[in-house]
Amino acid sequence: MQEITAKFEAIIRGGLASEEDIASFKVACAAAKGELAMHPLVLGLSLQCHRLVEKETRGICHMQGRRSKESPHEAALIADAGLSLAIAGANMSLARQFGVPASALKIDVDELRKLSLPQPALALCFPEVMKENFALADQRYVRERGAPKRAWSN
Repeated sequence: MQEITAKFEAIIRGGLASEEDIASFKVACAAAKGELAMHPLVLGLSLQCHRLVEKETRGICHMQGRRSKESPHEAALIADAGLSLAIAGANMSLARQFGVPASALKIDVDELRKLSLPQPALALCFPEVMKENFALADQRYVRERGAPKRAWSN
């Protein structure tokens, strides 16, 4: 912490800060103010980046192996960030880089229903699920006036 504050003081006194320094200080200030806590994905991603840099300083260029010393809360934030990004990108290797187990990537169909999300795989087999999916899409994505009807018809 002393190193960080000394660097910050030197930049303030000298008035010379690189673009990278300014960007880093903006992130540090947001973290110090607690603003990152409102964005768990960003916080988890930041923690994972910190872990990666820390491992690289020890000559380790991958995230496999023993976990770093982190609190259960930090581990959960990292896993949630990895899971969110992996699901959004449908990327299993990204999930592995965050240390997310393959079992965590399996989506429970009942969870989709609880969250009012469409169930595309089930819609292939069950017409009533297809109707439900269309209704959910109509609720979430409002059609422009005069646009053709999207709802399922018998």
